Amino acid sequence: MLTDPLVYQSSRCTPNTDVLAALGELALRHADLDYVLRLTVKTITELPLREGLMLTQRSRGSKRYRELVLKHARRKLGDDHEAVKELQAFMERARAVSETRNRYLHGIWVFLHGIDGPRIVDRDDNGNRV
Repeated sequence: MLTDPLVYQSSRCTPNTDVLAALGELALRHADLDYVLRLTVKTITELPLREGLMLTQRSRGSKRYRELVLKHARRKLGDDHEAVKELQAFMERARAVSETRNRYLHGIWVFLHGIDGPRIVDRDDNGNRV
């Protein structure tokens, strides 16, 4: 059982520098993705850089940036345009990346005795997501 104090050790008590470095890199790279999404909105709306970034300034979060990209692309090109379909596919991949990022950054990391390396606790004993 994962809650057994003899087996469970929180990463917050025993930081693993490799894991922390990887999580930091993941956070930075995801911030790059958010910036690319903001720049995509700027490009689609044909606004200068400053105004384009200001357009997305209040819309915090990857989900909102993805929505803005598709909203402005549809408005400019129409739902059936091939570029909009490609953007939809890219936004779906970006959504999956964000979900993975959130799982790693917001997950509970543990070290289990007898198992090599840290694990994220995201399932109960029956395999259900927690």
